[in-house]
Amino acid sequence: MFILKIFGISENLDIYIASNTINLIIVGVATSALNYAMTPIFVKYYKKRKLKTFKNLTNSLLNIVFITFFMLAIVQYLFSMEITSFIFPGYINESNTLISQLFSIQAFVSVLSISIGILNAINYTFNNLYRTIVIPIIASVFQILFVYATYESYGIFSLVYALALNQFIIFITLSSSFIKYYHFSIKINDELKDSLRKMYPLMISSTFSKSDILVDRYFASALVEGSISILYYGQLFINTLTTLVNKGISLVSLRKFSLIENDKDKFNKYFLDLYQIMLVIIMFFVLEVVISSDYIFNILLLGDKFSKEKLDTLYLVIISFIGIFIGGILSSVLVNAFYAKGLTKIVSKMSIILHTLGIVAKIIAFKIYGFYALPIVMSIKSIIGSGLLIFLYNRHIYNIKYSKFFLFFVRVLFITILLMISALYLKYMDINIIVIVVISSLLYILISYQCMIKKFYEMRKI
Repeated sequence: MFILKIFGISENLDIYIASNTINLIIVGVATSALNYAMTPIFVKYYKKRKLKTFKNLTNSLLNIVFITFFMLAIVQYLFSMEITSFIFPGYINESNTLISQLFSIQAFVSVLSISIGILNAINYTFNNLYRTIVIPIIASVFQILFVYATYESYGIFSLVYALALNQFIIFITLSSSFIKYYHFSIKINDELKDSLRKMYPLMISSTFSKSDILVDRYFASALVEGSISILYYGQLFINTLTTLVNKGISLVSLRKFSLIENDKDKFNKYFLDLYQIMLVIIMFFVLEVVISSDYIFNILLLGDKFSKEKLDTLYLVIISFIGIFIGGILSSVLVNAFYAKGLTKIVSKMSIILHTLGIVAKIIAFKIYGFYALPIVMSIKSIIGSGLLIFLYNRHIYNIKYSKFFLFFVRVLFITILLMISALYLKYMDINIIVIVVISSLLYILISYQCMIKKFYEMRKI
């Protein structure tokens, strides 16, 4: 919101967002693989007090990651003009020069970002979950202050320098819990080879999933000014909500699944209860986003740099992305059961097939229906993916009753749609939006309260 208020939905902001595409994909692929593949392995060694094995493995991975991605950053720097002109054909001459300059800086920032992925896994192992949440918030405050102080002098470059500052702060502070174990060495042993084998499938599947971003921006670069920004901020809004709801719960659940992996009854019970709790939380946020996000945008952004038409477009894009919120959170908590069991290949195969079909569908839909097809196809694909995880769990981990998942989903969905239709009708009748939000929220909480409390206490006993 802060950056939008300063730069508006403009060509310069489009260029900045386009410039971070490749590094956003690289960082996303690497950090997801490092977080979810390595956390169960680190927890296992740390729990069994195999500190020497733990120390050697973490040092080897940190050093391999740094060397590998630093060399990749050099290649990106040397061929920045060629890379950016190929993936963003809509930008030429001065625009492509600016993209390539921003892209080169972010290539080196990504080395820090990927290293943070391992440091996060280490802090999860030490049960320092609060650090992985609080420290990024503090770093973001410094990032905002830096942009505010320098945007008039540096223009769009202030965003890149602020990002570098943000990642440096996070890297230094997360390192503090591991610095006593660190030394520069790479030990090629069975533990390292096993860890890398478990990372490869996740990196491949994550590459396919992140390719959505590249496809969207490739097409949007040839559309009207602001198209990339609107797509980016629509998805960013949804991803921010996803992180808000998911961050702590997903990480805690991965650690919990890793600790009870050999107890079938507890594992199954935790899997079902987690699904049901997350679904109730998800639908609460869906209800509030649909009702009130356009109202919030009008208050915070409407002005010289934002027309009502652009804000309405942003609102519709957010609603089109809502399926990513639903499917993304369900998938991220359910997939932890597979990671805890070391079944990364199964998830990866599903992801590769699903995302390949999704990209084909997206290209066809874009050609037929245009701009809004891009977020809608992503939403549908995300929801389908969460459903497939339940099917794969039943097939490859433990047997479950599909009816328990399906009936609960239908029940929560029915309640949400009923409240949503009622709220939108009141909104259409010009009832105060704050009153509508309060009433709909209270009704939803009252309806869901008993179920949530019961499930919460059951999970605490596991």
